[in-house]
Amino acid sequence: MNIPQVREKAKILREKIGICSFPALGNNISRQILLVKKIPHIIVMDGCHNECSKKIVDRIGIKYGRYINLENDFEYKKLGPFTTFEYSENDVKKILSNVIEIIKPYLEKVAT
Repeated sequence: MNIPQVREKAKILREKIGICSFPALGNNISRQILLVKKIPHIIVMDGCHNECSKKIVDRIGIKYGRYINLENDFEYKKLGPFTTFEYSENDVKKILSNVIEIIKPYLEKVAT
């Protein structure tokens, strides 16, 4: 499955795929936490070894099927603190390709 195929599948699955307000989870907004706990397939993603997203969902008891850490799983290295916007096009392509491979089974589960 390539990037356009993933995009097309995502369009078809809009009623089954959602996003949540991560700041709301971090701030213990109960309505958002209850909604997220009902989601059958959750993928949590972090950008580095600090694992901020994972720590938040673990703290509030959200179960997830897959955890992705860009630094550990894909050997993507931040250039230093506060370097959010310093990355190459190759970094983006490598990460996107790897993430697509990981989410494919979840997209296929939801599509059926």
